[in-house]
Amino acid sequence: MSDNSQPTALRPVVLQAGEGQTITAFGDTVVAKLTTVDTNGAFSLGLLTTPAHGGPPLHRHTREDELFLVISGRFRFVCDGATHDVGPGGVVFLPRQTVHTYMALGPEPGQVWVLVLPGGFEKFFGRCAQEFRPGVPPDPALITKIGQDFGIEFLGPPLAATAQD
Repeated sequence: MSDNSQPTALRPVVLQAGEGQTITAFGDTVVAKLTTVDTNGAFSLGLLTTPAHGGPPLHRHTREDELFLVISGRFRFVCDGATHDVGPGGVVFLPRQTVHTYMALGPEPGQVWVLVLPGGFEKFFGRCAQEFRPGVPPDPALITKIGQDFGIEFLGPPLAATAQD
């Protein structure tokens, strides 16, 4: 923002269940409830549904902090090498630069609220949804490039489910 520009005045936002921008990528669905437009970039809030045994590759965000609030299901989070299983009501805070991944455990999908500060993560997820189609393996080089554009470094594979997961 230049020195002469003023932030847009914030306005109240009220969304009901089922409202928001739905974005699907990599088998996950995010309902973007509050975007950078709604918050002048301060944060983004999304309702994330991850299929059983789904989750992202090991990665880190160089620009954002993330807060996960587990609503349903159980998740395994790996944060800087430490493993934590988290159920409904659990909270995981990941400051930027934290190397992390997660996986939804059990036979059912899991749901979490994801608060990202500052906002903008919905733009990364939306770009991935545009570039990659369901059922077609994503191009690792393109994922890496998109990640770089958004300050995300991919560092390893997703977690693998075990017989007890």
